[in-house]
Amino acid sequence: MSQREPRRRRRRPVEMRMLMLYLLERGPRHGYQLMKELEELLGKRPSPGTVYPLLRDLLREGLVEARVSGIGGRLVKTYSLTSKGAELLEKARRDVESFIASMMALHEARDLGLDDLLRELWELVRLLPELEDKEKKTIARMIRSMVVEVRRLREQLLGD
Repeated sequence: MSQREPRRRRRRPVEMRMLMLYLLERGPRHGYQLMKELEELLGKRPSPGTVYPLLRDLLREGLVEARVSGIGGRLVKTYSLTSKGAELLEKARRDVESFIASMMALHEARDLGLDDLLRELWELVRLLPELEDKEKKTIARMIRSMVVEVRRLREQLLGD
């Protein structure tokens, strides 16, 4: 007679949990709305396989509650923040808002070409084992030059 091991729950990222509570603080949402809003914040839509298990965890912990209603002939589960969820969010509010501000800045940097720069740098890194010392020194000079220019611009913008 074999005994089954209890199924281990996957740990959900704290940031996602707190972002969900943050969005639900604005008002009730159904899962699809949460996925769309998380996509706006994160730049990538989380899968239903991420969002719905997380919502189940939040329900089980009493941080959110759910109400089922009929919309357009379909049953839709709408989630809202409980007072326990609001208390937890309030304790972490500064961290959550800082995380959101960082994500928004990252989106803006991507719009300015950060992804292209990182992709090209990564291609250079992948080539390193095949390059001669002279070529590596050229890359090192270019990177140092970029660092100096970026630092100079940052100091200029910040008035340092």
